[in-house]
Amino acid sequence: MRNTLRKKIFRVKWLMMSERSRHLQQEYDNNPSSKSVYEWIQKYTDAAIKDFKDYHPQVGDTWIADETVLHISGQNIWMYDIIDRDTRFLFATRFTTSRTTKDAQILMERAEKCAGKKPKVVITDKNNSYLDGIEMAYGADSEHIQSRPFALENNTELIERFHSTLKSRTIIRMQQYDSSECNSKPAARDFSKW
Repeated sequence: MRNTLRKKIFRVKWLMMSERSRHLQQEYDNNPSSKSVYEWIQKYTDAAIKDFKDYHPQVGDTWIADETVLHISGQNIWMYDIIDRDTRFLFATRFTTSRTTKDAQILMERAEKCAGKKPKVVITDKNNSYLDGIEMAYGADSEHIQSRPFALENNTELIERFHSTLKSRTIIRMQQYDSSECNSKPAARDFSKW
């Protein structure tokens, strides 16, 4: 049941308000206002977060971290992600306007909290923020491997492919929004929760 609820919340959260209302009309013969839909999503998202707070997935000991830039309303927003190499489970995401050691450290700490353990190995690209960020979060408990371009082993290809797919979908979705809607403070505030 939890997994089904989480999938539904994730699916609905990414739909535009008009699409959400239309979906509920078609599926349940109910046409709530956009405000009602938004409040429902907030309520059940908070409930899902509470339910999954202590959930720790069964994951491997090698994690892969990477960052990518999103160009939003003329500003560069860095999206840091960290996944498990074996299961591709996404532990944590961090949106930030900088690429500092503190950003990398926060990402690593969130991943550890989600997994309930520290990794044995963290693979990253050559971004310098990871050097001390991983050390500050995990100490000597984890080995840090900086991937080389075109390396056959210990590369960041899995997460870079994820970022490529996500960015292409985000660009298509953002193009569907009216520019005034994209620049509104509520839209930016909602985006920052991710």
